[in-house]
Amino acid sequence: MDEPEVYVNSLERSNLILIREDCSTMTIKRRLSRLKYHLKKYGKEGRVVIYCATRKHVDLVTNYLSDRFPGEVVKCHAYMDPDKRLRNETKFIRNQKRIMVATTAFGMGVDVPDIRLVVHFELPLSVIDYYQQIGRAGRDGKKSRCVLLYAPEDRDQNVNILCKEDYDESLQKLLLDRLDEMVRIVTGKVCIMQQVLTALGEKKPNTCRHCTNCQRNRRG
Repeated sequence: MDEPEVYVNSLERSNLILIREDCSTMTIKRRLSRLKYHLKKYGKEGRVVIYCATRKHVDLVTNYLSDRFPGEVVKCHAYMDPDKRLRNETKFIRNQKRIMVATTAFGMGVDVPDIRLVVHFELPLSVIDYYQQIGRAGRDGKKSRCVLLYAPEDRDQNVNILCKEDYDESLQKLLLDRLDEMVRIVTGKVCIMQQVLTALGEKKPNTCRHCTNCQRNRRG
């Protein structure tokens, strides 16, 4: 009997351009201003999802953007009234609203083809979360951007989030290790997509050639 052929699909999403912006010296007001900049630059041609680590920041970002993009913004987090949350999700999916601001409560099972921009307003909790969330972008195969705004204090915020939960010690350590893995990727100097795919177990992934790090390395 011949050896069976095994086909392994790559996790790479070659149509996604990963952008990382260092917000180390920025006030929250300045970070909001940078968010607006990226929306105006990259978010004109399709829908936008903005991920925040806390519902407080979901509310902050929603209020800020609602003044600047009136009638286009909805929000979603786990502590909302379920009916209101479902209405907001439906409005976004049906393209009645263009910009969704959300925690990780939004995204799984959502297959909107023309999301052109995903923004992480702050550091995701893990590489798995990051990959799943950027995976909302460009489902139709067209070029889309994924912007990650990062400052070192984001890690401290995320540690507080994880430590507030009633996890046992071994699970908490695992989650903190995953957080630190994400920190290493966002502060690394080599291809962002390559680092993400390596962390997810892909063997010898190629460089994407167009993320922030690849462009910087090409310029020397």
